[in-house]
Amino acid sequence: MEQIQVSKQESQIETPQIEQPQVEQFRYLGDMFAEYLETKGRRDEFDKLKNLIMVSVDGEILHKVVDGKKVILGLADALLTKILPSQKVRFLPKVAGG
Repeated sequence: MEQIQVSKQESQIETPQIEQPQVEQFRYLGDMFAEYLETKGRRDEFDKLKNLIMVSVDGEILHKVVDGKKVILGLADALLTKILPSQKVRFLPKVAGG
């Protein structure tokens, strides 16, 4: 009788590493404005100033459309707007008139 010898080879299967797309971390406009005020020593004025400020993101004033017309959003209306690090934000005073 012939004896069959089976050799057991240990094989390691390498799983390819899948690169996860890098997700940019966003920040909220409200948090950004609060941090801005802190740098100016005016953090306690947040509630008052949020109603007097409008926001520009990448050179465009934030707005919504109501009845076919653009209405500028103030910071108070956009506190939870998400902003990516690649976006440029400016806080501007609201002015009456036009």
